[in-house]
Amino acid sequence: MIYDIYNTINDSLIIMKKVFNILLFSFFTSCALLILVLACFLYLCSVPIKENRTSFIVKGGSSATAVGKLLEDEGIISDKCLFNISYTVINRILGKVMMAGEYSFYAGENVFDILNKLVKGETISHKILIPEGIISDQVVSIVKSSYGILNEEIEYKVENGELMPDTYIYKYGNSSHDIISRMKNSMIKFVDEEWNNVDSGILDVIKDKRDAIILASIIEKESGVDAEKPLIASVYINRLRSGMRLAADPSIIFALNSGNNFRIRVLYKDLRIQSPYNTYINKGLPPGPICNPGRASIRAVLHPIKSNYLYFVSDNNGTHRFATNFNEHIANVKLYRSTR
Repeated sequence: MIYDIYNTINDSLIIMKKVFNILLFSFFTSCALLILVLACFLYLCSVPIKENRTSFIVKGGSSATAVGKLLEDEGIISDKCLFNISYTVINRILGKVMMAGEYSFYAGENVFDILNKLVKGETISHKILIPEGIISDQVVSIVKSSYGILNEEIEYKVENGELMPDTYIYKYGNSSHDIISRMKNSMIKFVDEEWNNVDSGILDVIKDKRDAIILASIIEKESGVDAEKPLIASVYINRLRSGMRLAADPSIIFALNSGNNFRIRVLYKDLRIQSPYNTYINKGLPPGPICNPGRASIRAVLHPIKSNYLYFVSDNNGTHRFATNFNEHIANVKLYRSTR
């Protein structure tokens, strides 16, 4: 009996020892595999890229194999196989896919960071600066010649005064039509908002939003100083109200060359040019805007300063001198000529 009990205990101990050894072996094997996986992961994540910033474009429909090869060819990664394996894991387990666009990679980034950018679509943003006072044909030309923009046909005719001057953010592959549409919508939205609070005292001469844009386009070419634009607006509104001609030099210059090359001086012979844009011989506003005015010029028209001024002339310092009558104006003109 005792012998049988002893054998039973001994057998149990042997089994327990074997189980313990198996568990211990499994534990150390798992640890070894974990360390190996971690080592591979750290190696994968520490693959150096170029020292300088590198722009990289992923085209729509590109496979991971093609992208990995390009990354390796350009020296951004050192092993396309590691990239492909890592992307396959991310794609199969997380369901993530690479997004088309232009990316930027820096020194110190690793394959994991690169893949993270690609699946999140962290593409580069670019800027287009559209200055105040240029015509719409020039705006379209700037957009179409900008880096990375798809040069698509604009689906509508773009008129002067329809595009809001501003800095616009875009991504590689955006179309020229979409960007121009953003500029047009920006102008519509701004003018609508400002018109809701228009100074009712100007509605006898500024009948609608188009009138406001036309006058704002002239003011845009008259002065680059936003602070004095409401005063210039008051001069033109006073002239319109009194039946005087606007006599605006910028409209003459536009009549001479449709705004393609605004020059500084207007010659006396230019004042006789036969054009609906010649505000020296035609009363009222010209038939259309002569450029794309900025926000300050539009606000100046819709919220002008109240004044009795009817004339203004440059002071040769970037601003103007204003006068309520012709004699004061002539004196200011003489002062302007003497300081040129």
